[in-house]
Amino acid sequence: KLQFLYLIVGTMLRVQAVRQHVWRRWAASTPRDEKSRSGKVRTSNATKWKEALDANPPEVPTKLLADMKAGIASQPLSDMCGLVGRLPKANWWPAGRSEAAGVVNAVVVHLVTQKAAATMTEVQIRTVLQVLGKCSHRDASLQDDFAKVLEKRVRSLDSRTLATTVWAYTTLSDVRRDLFSAVAKECIGKVGQLSSQNLSNTVWAYATARHSAPTLFEAVAVQMCHRRIEKLGGAEAIPNLVWAYATVKHSAPRLFDAVAAKARKEVTRFKPHHFATTLRAYATARHSAPGLFTSVAAEAFKQVGQFDPFSISQIVWAFAESRESAPGLLFALAERFLSLSDEWSPKVCSDVAWGYATLGHAVPELYGRVIGFAVEHLDCFKVWHLAKLLWACGKAGQGHEARGLFDAAAPILINDVRGLTDEALLQVVEAHAMAEHDAQELFQAYTKEVRRRQAPQNEE
Repeated sequence: KLQFLYLIVGTMLRVQAVRQHVWRRWAASTPRDEKSRSGKVRTSNATKWKEALDANPPEVPTKLLADMKAGIASQPLSDMCGLVGRLPKANWWPAGRSEAAGVVNAVVVHLVTQKAAATMTEVQIRTVLQVLGKCSHRDASLQDDFAKVLEKRVRSLDSRTLATTVWAYTTLSDVRRDLFSAVAKECIGKVGQLSSQNLSNTVWAYATARHSAPTLFEAVAVQMCHRRIEKLGGAEAIPNLVWAYATVKHSAPRLFDAVAAKARKEVTRFKPHHFATTLRAYATARHSAPGLFTSVAAEAFKQVGQFDPFSISQIVWAFAESRESAPGLLFALAERFLSLSDEWSPKVCSDVAWGYATLGHAVPELYGRVIGFAVEHLDCFKVWHLAKLLWACGKAGQGHEARGLFDAAAPILINDVRGLTDEALLQVVEAHAMAEHDAQELFQAYTKEVRRRQAPQNEE
């Protein structure tokens, strides 16, 4: 009887194994479909949505996105992540990001509430984070819940996923300090596994988030200098890398030398904002790189017609701060700047005027137009931008032409004298002296403010 029982159980197990094998073969042949008892193949929602997204219509598929938002949470985890990953590749993505964000939020809600995030693969985590970072609509509570899940898993994540995590949350302007600290600690031990692009993205994220991670920055600098700098691809990676170190004021002279050599080779791939960010970083870090400035000047001259006012102000400021000169480029940029007066802002005007005055480049028309703009938009100027502009006018010998600006600016500077830094206070005093402009009331206010600032030091 016992042998007969064993025979029955063995037969049942073999039958079950055969059934499972047949089921796997069938599933492999129809991975996204369901089969009814009648034998007809019924296409699943995930398959329909995938086909619709792959069709890539030019207009935003509002109905499709609404259907996905309502039903995507009922799909398998792999389908959810795969569908979300297809969204940014569509032609309609720039115009439909806000609507697509509803689909992404529905996925994140499911991941958090159903605790499915704990079982996600690293590829799936990166997919959701990358799309979340590209969405124009953000839900802070969802991001917070997802960050808590990621924080618990941070030790098990690979280096690429760690880099994507801080990049995504920085792009969302949603810095989770606990998550960033945990990722920084984990990244230090895995920095050798990160690609050059991910190293650049990581330090960019921490610098943008203003999150201190000096040990991580030092580890990245060492890694980049040893063997990664030549593999640094993409025009964005080079400026982002040096900008990050300059922003957090982390000294890395060997890294800056290596990046300068790499940038000179890649400069033909740069666009105006790449030139501006790179040179601004070197000027801010006070790192001498004359060869880089020369190479950038030659290539930027060919692209002068593509510069916007902000990029022009950044380049002019960088050349002035570094005391580098490129007369041909600077005069061409001045003409380009004058042609874009409808796009001027107080900051770019003060930076451009300060840069040309510091370098001693005579561009009278530029100063005349900038002075007129400042008088017309005086209420829009911050006091430190106003101080810089007045100094530039005095330095460039435009004191007489800017007399109306000096008179109009005096009451604003007096009322907000405490908002001026020590450097800005000195700029205003020097500006009035160079312009030979009498402003007794202004000088009295400055004298009083200087004494107030010196009082604590005298007490000590």
